[in-house]
Amino acid sequence: MLFSARLLALLSLSSIAVSLPAVSNDLSTQSPAQVLSGLNLSFPGPIPTSNAAFTCQVLSKLFSDNETFSSSSPFYTPLFEIPWSETCWLEPACIVTPRNEKDVSLIMIVISILQTKFAVRSGGHLVAPGYNGVGSDGVLIALQNLNRLAMSADTKTLTVGPGQRWGPVYNFASTYNVTVLGGREPTVGVGGLLLLGGLSLFYNTYGTSMSRISRYGVVLPNGRILNATSTENSDLFHALKGGITNFGIVTEFDLDTIPNSNNIYFEIYLYTPENTPAVLSAFANWTSNPNTDIKSNIEIRVQNTQTLAFLGYSEPTFRPAVFNEFYKIPVLSTESGPTNGTLLDVVASPAANAPNPGNTISKPFVHTIPNDKFLLEQYQLYLNLSANLPPNMLYSFDPQAVLPNLVTQSNAHYGGNLFNLEPVPQMWINIVMDYLSPENTTLATSKVDDFVNTAKASAQKQGLLLPFLLGNDAGVGDEVLRGYGPGSFAYIESIAAKLTTWLIFAINSMKRVRPDRLRTQALELWDVLVRGSLVERNGFSLTNNGPLTTTFTAPASCSTAYETMLGVATDPSLIQWGAQCEWQPPADCNPSGSVIQSIDSSAEGGNPTAGMIIVYHSPGLVCPYGWATVGAAAKPNPTSTSISGAFNQSDAILGSSLGFFEPELDVFLAALDPGETAVACCPSSYTTIGGACYSTLPSSVFTPTGGCEHILPDGDVGTVYGTWTIGGQTITGGLETITATSPLSTVTTSFAPSDATSYIGVAVNDMFILVHQASDTAMASTASSTSKTNSAVRVRGNENGLGVVATPASRISYLQSKMQNENPDHAMQPYIGLDITKKDIRLLRLLPAPHMDNEIYVALTTASLNDAGLKYEALSYTWGPSTEQYSIRLNSQAGHPVTDNLYYALRRIRHRQAERIL
Repeated sequence: MLFSARLLALLSLSSIAVSLPAVSNDLSTQSPAQVLSGLNLSFPGPIPTSNAAFTCQVLSKLFSDNETFSSSSPFYTPLFEIPWSETCWLEPACIVTPRNEKDVSLIMIVISILQTKFAVRSGGHLVAPGYNGVGSDGVLIALQNLNRLAMSADTKTLTVGPGQRWGPVYNFASTYNVTVLGGREPTVGVGGLLLLGGLSLFYNTYGTSMSRISRYGVVLPNGRILNATSTENSDLFHALKGGITNFGIVTEFDLDTIPNSNNIYFEIYLYTPENTPAVLSAFANWTSNPNTDIKSNIEIRVQNTQTLAFLGYSEPTFRPAVFNEFYKIPVLSTESGPTNGTLLDVVASPAANAPNPGNTISKPFVHTIPNDKFLLEQYQLYLNLSANLPPNMLYSFDPQAVLPNLVTQSNAHYGGNLFNLEPVPQMWINIVMDYLSPENTTLATSKVDDFVNTAKASAQKQGLLLPFLLGNDAGVGDEVLRGYGPGSFAYIESIAAKLTTWLIFAINSMKRVRPDRLRTQALELWDVLVRGSLVERNGFSLTNNGPLTTTFTAPASCSTAYETMLGVATDPSLIQWGAQCEWQPPADCNPSGSVIQSIDSSAEGGNPTAGMIIVYHSPGLVCPYGWATVGAAAKPNPTSTSISGAFNQSDAILGSSLGFFEPELDVFLAALDPGETAVACCPSSYTTIGGACYSTLPSSVFTPTGGCEHILPDGDVGTVYGTWTIGGQTITGGLETITATSPLSTVTTSFAPSDATSYIGVAVNDMFILVHQASDTAMASTASSTSKTNSAVRVRGNENGLGVVATPASRISYLQSKMQNENPDHAMQPYIGLDITKKDIRLLRLLPAPHMDNEIYVALTTASLNDAGLKYEALSYTWGPSTEQYSIRLNSQAGHPVTDNLYYALRRIRHRQAERIL
């Protein structure tokens, strides 16, 4: 229901906590101790099952502190408090946040063999009490890091991870002039809405959201990873079309796009209670009319002080005749007049961004609608039950009209679904109670139950009641699957039973397991780092370009060819700009020259993943001629690592107010297997930092006049909170991670003569990375000649080996200057120092998301100042497109943390499109 405070669903495996039996076949022949031993884990004494605390111990050994969170973690509370309704804020034994499908597989294996209760959450907008979470006897699997967004070359298919939310999805799709059938509010999560059915803004025009899913990427309960399409694992594919979350964790969806559908028409009006019966009669007539224009859609929300109506048309027009009956009804106020706009305009509107209600309880039921009589009867029942409610309780009646065309369209794609909907006009009713105080839970529950029980009994008596319930709207105790009918329910049971017999990987055939815990991918069961493999780590890809066992000497022409990339910086260790947008080094100046050329060309063409490739040679024994060893890292055994030189540079860990980024060499260090050594090489006389080799250029050689930067959208930069060991340091805070799914954009600048003197020129080369094992020939000494042949690969744009992607620090600097020039009233103010507490994190999560941005104009600043013993704090958040900036500025009184007196106030103004000063 559009504009609903309780929003739509969001789980990816189970709306309530479930406990899996031990899986059959390969794993069932192994004891828990044998399986854990196969994962290089051992524990004294017998292995307990159905013990969430022990399962959390196991997960903490397989994943880092940045992916598993116990109650002692400062990020534990913010993570379990993500769900929309506080009735779903349960405190699990621990929370695990997988980063890819293999992480999910490993988690499912552990949970299965240990028979542990668990719950899975994507976004958390299903409001039934206890959903989206599990208590202290279970594990919460939070999917927010499974947030992939990728468009096919023909723009007909959008791949989406379950951890995404619909606002960013629509924004991404709109850049290709297409859209998808997703949520009607921007913060709804992808996973639950699609698995439970899903109603988009124009569901009567196009059918349910799940009808346009062409592929599911699924991890089964036994850990097996597979695809389900109409031709591959087709029985599972069909079962997922309505079978909700009973078969495994979905890690990816392929969605059919709808071309040229971003341009729509809409109006939004408010009506008085006196005129609400006329609105409901017009709504019933529109629904029951067999000739209703299927391009139209109407959304209604009734409250005791006003009724809201959304009138939408799926293509540009002006006051279409299908809404004529509504145009005759006097309005209380106009939220949006006749507008030819976009889907983004609707989902970004205040009406679609209701404030978080605190607590929500809702219940659905479904009936046919031959006329307006029964709908008006329900309205009178609603008025009777809403009388004399205590303050801070909001009772809503949400009828959702379903036309026969929804049934037709939903059954027309990929073999239909399991819903067994009758092709008749019908109403999917929701009765919703939002309330602030938990003390009112009993009253709220009784009001919701009284309405549904009374209305269902009347519908049954009149022959109007239908058995179907949409999973997105389900409440506690609702038997959604049985409402599909006996045939569909039996089919779901048969597929669920079949999954317990499907083969999983053979545990005894695993080659090697890396027990290091630095990264989520530290335990890769399939793509272990062997020679010639490609391994993805923290957004980077590591690729072996073959052996290098003799000294490489570049041709003489390379000593004069301009093979080094030029950077522009205020400090040689922090390169803000490239001197040019395009650059191609001579291929023969480097043993990996052709590979590097291909990477550079791809990056300059906008490929976001090109800059995330780390090339190395293995076995590699000798630095190129004219280069010197600048660092080494050795992992003699699974539990110890020695680092020196470039691998141990603390100043390479560059931070910002949003987090810090891990140096490229540290990413590489985490990929080493026991017994391997990595050596980094730089040209002689070059300085090294963060995976780069650089040398300052005198102004007589190069004077910067401008710069170029390839930008990765902020939506592709995520933050994982925890404690990290990086570059020999232990750091607690947010680590910036890269998904690299959106096309790169290019930013250029010219320096005024007065500014040019602030910049210096820098010659940049990538480090040359060599890997060898003890069994390889001993490391040869590096040539000590002082002659320099710069024949290594280049750093593609910044200081941390992030390729052509801008670092957060430099991006923030760019935004500051951009905002100060274009939006001085909303410019970021320099922060004095970060002072974000556990409660601040909880507050920051409620701030508006930058889903409406065409360009990234989002800034977050926290300032803290001690003055004569009095502490002042302020927090500022600015968002919106460059043409229309909005901000929230929060200021506290002396001596009071900013969150103490502003937390609940902020909840009530969430996503309001106006400046608020509290």
